[in-house]
Amino acid sequence: MNAIEVKQLNKSFTKNFSFKKTQVLYDLSFNVESNKVTGFLGANGAGKTTTFKIMMGLLMPDNGEVLINGKAIDFENKKQIGFMPERPAFPDHLNAQEFLSYLCRFHKLDDLKTKIPASLELVGLRDVGSKLIKDFSKGMVQRLGLAQAIIHSPEVVILDEPMSGLDPNGRRDLMRIITDIASTDKTVFMSSHLLDDIQRLCDDIVLIQEGKLIFNGSIAEIQSKISAEYRLIYIKEQKKIEKLFNKQADAEKFLAEQLQLGATILEFTPHKSFESAVMELQKNE
Repeated sequence: MNAIEVKQLNKSFTKNFSFKKTQVLYDLSFNVESNKVTGFLGANGAGKTTTFKIMMGLLMPDNGEVLINGKAIDFENKKQIGFMPERPAFPDHLNAQEFLSYLCRFHKLDDLKTKIPASLELVGLRDVGSKLIKDFSKGMVQRLGLAQAIIHSPEVVILDEPMSGLDPNGRRDLMRIITDIASTDKTVFMSSHLLDDIQRLCDDIVLIQEGKLIFNGSIAEIQSKISAEYRLIYIKEQKKIEKLFNKQADAEKFLAEQLQLGATILEFTPHKSFESAVMELQKNE
């Protein structure tokens, strides 16, 4: 079942009080499967944030529609969605517990005494729940952004650049948290410019360019659509060595030579980096 269905979205904007319109989305259609982590990829200006805002009901499309669990977006349906914007900003005069308490009252949630500590625990903020948000680091604000997106137990979690501006440790921690969220039978749809993170986290991807769909499918499928390199990993003289070949014949010839020399073969597979695959698809459009 598809948690999100985007059907023929078109969106244009006028600028500087001009009557001239600039089109951002062109008949954009794609699906996001339930209970998976799906990455939303595209260069700056490709239309990702515009698409997110339409999903959240913050923008109206010129035409087309978005379905959440098979239903058009309305007030009730939006309760099934948790959203974290690219640059989350929260009331800095509150602490994390107070802010989440306000959200719980807004969503009319019960059992605040267990729900708030559980959310803070999940995102790694349990020990700083009484700390003012104005004193939070960038990584802590990102974690709080995740907490507010899931506090009401939504079925679909939409994250706009959740790794933005984080150091490697912060990215690693947030990846673990997103994996934990996905493991609770939630659908996660997230954008990121960090393709390594997308490859590690996501089952599927949606790739757009200049407001048009390029690819919608699994990461394995996107790699199968492009020309493959061949990767050979072997052990020789107690050293682990990796070599890449552009042609299968060259790879097989080298493999035979190493076997004759007594090397131990660990892996011999078609290989193409995910980043290279994405770049090649974009270039071919």
